[in-house]
Amino acid sequence: MYVICLRNILSILLITRTIYAHHIYGDILVTHTYIEISTTQPTHGIKTEGENYKMATRKFKDRSGCELGPYIEYDGILFPILPIKTPLEQHLNNIANLEIRPDDILISAYPKSGTHWVWEMVRMLISGSPEHIKDSKVGRMLEFKETKTIDDLPSPRLLNTHLNVRHLPKQIFTKGTKIVHVYRNPKDIAVSFYCHATGIKRNNGYSGTFHDFLDMFLREKVAFGNWGDYIKEWEEVFDKGETPIKAVAYEDMKKNPVKHLKEIATFLELDVTDELCAAIVDACSFSKMKPIAETLKEKAVDITWKEGSSIFRKGQVGDWKNWITVAENERFDEFIETKMKESDMKFIYTL
Repeated sequence: MYVICLRNILSILLITRTIYAHHIYGDILVTHTYIEISTTQPTHGIKTEGENYKMATRKFKDRSGCELGPYIEYDGILFPILPIKTPLEQHLNNIANLEIRPDDILISAYPKSGTHWVWEMVRMLISGSPEHIKDSKVGRMLEFKETKTIDDLPSPRLLNTHLNVRHLPKQIFTKGTKIVHVYRNPKDIAVSFYCHATGIKRNNGYSGTFHDFLDMFLREKVAFGNWGDYIKEWEEVFDKGETPIKAVAYEDMKKNPVKHLKEIATFLELDVTDELCAAIVDACSFSKMKPIAETLKEKAVDITWKEGSSIFRKGQVGDWKNWITVAENERFDEFIETKMKESDMKFIYTL
């Protein structure tokens, strides 16, 4: 059903589309609704003159009418509004052709899978010290920075990304760049994603309930929303065995962080002691990382947070049980089974 609305004072043309989907749990028929909004003049509040922000963006309203977005859709992926001036398509092309150095290291992970945590620990491994510095993960994130900024970074560069494999620099796979890939169970990802979406200041954040957000997550209407495709692209890289990559489960890192951090150091050919790894793990505990993110690194982070919110929350394994209902869990399991039908990936849901 299409409804054409009047132009508002900002001359934004809204086209809403209501889409229905049905899920049957036992004898209960559940109907879910979301509304898609297309805008020609996004007012997302980011200060930039880039052409990226003159492009058409997309927002989605959940079944209760709360908005998610804006996004720019490209190559089947909903990208968040990035703090760059280069148009998205050109930016991704620039990333694909980025000059990679022999000592570059890449941390890759789907959003809310522990990227910040692992990046900080690996940075300390490289520096040989558990000291926190002002240097920020965001400042070395491929999609969040212009490629010239990445080019200007001193070596060794510890880069990181949420990008799908197909959007990574081509030379990563021709020059043997070492990759540390972090993966996490999608149920805890969804909970962390919701807390992230409600905690950011941009557009006043998401104001809906977790249950409505989860519905949108399972419809892949969130930023970088194609979780299943993302996982399968990386699984293909693992299976080919042509790229030096260390895949580590977030849950394993939480269960035995010193052991797995030492394994990462060995993979990166870094000669470190168990004592240093233990000191790094302690320095990067969530109880210590959260206040540091709010003070030492505050000016380096592009996304600002509402009072009381942070990029770091709990970091617990299995917290999803406190959020997801029995019916939602059944739907989630069905989603995972469908997405991972031809996959050998296994996820850890509790410790």
